[in-house]
Amino acid sequence: MKLTIALIINLLLINMTLAQEKKGFVNTSQTADNIESGNSLRTFDDRYSGIKGHPYMFEDAKKMWLITKKSDSLLISGNINLYAKELIMIRGEKVKGVIPLKQVSYFLIDNNRWQEHTVKGKSYVMTQIYRSPNIQILMSHEKILEKADYTGAYSSGQTQDEFKYKSTIWAYNFDETKAFKMKISGLSKIFNKPEKAIKKELKAKGLNINDESDYNAIFKLLDE
Repeated sequence: MKLTIALIINLLLINMTLAQEKKGFVNTSQTADNIESGNSLRTFDDRYSGIKGHPYMFEDAKKMWLITKKSDSLLISGNINLYAKELIMIRGEKVKGVIPLKQVSYFLIDNNRWQEHTVKGKSYVMTQIYRSPNIQILMSHEKILEKADYTGAYSSGQTQDEFKYKSTIWAYNFDETKAFKMKISGLSKIFNKPEKAIKKELKAKGLNINDESDYNAIFKLLDE
């Protein structure tokens, strides 16, 4: 009888161990006794601490004019899910609908035109920040999900998934779209002007290459 009870207890313990392994228990340490007996000490890894940030462009809903590819025009309150490439329609504090950007021709927020563009097979949400008969300058907006990394000898120790914002500036000359950095060397390549001449022109006009509010004036000056 005692032997039967002992066997039942052992089976229960084995089943519990297997169940714990399936639920994400990890081998985090071993004692000398455990190593000698061939058993590992197992404990629950609870370091993961959720998701930091969000996939949206704005903190709050924005009024926007939406033009669909069927030429329908809608005034909505919403936000842009940059990660999923969707427009989120919001009324009050409730989500009333989701529209994939591939169904949208463009949309206007504060008189700025937003549009989905595809460059080399990858989709981007872009705003137009300068336009002339010669060139368009666009800025792409992304939310990149950086995964938690806290296991292994070379882990970063990051215990959260995190949405990180990234913007890139692009030049579109109606033949191709090129990304460039907002530096003198980048502007020189896009506008085909010597770097020294660009520095002189910016200094004369008091324009700051690091100030986003000066971007439109800089592009206009170099495009003349």
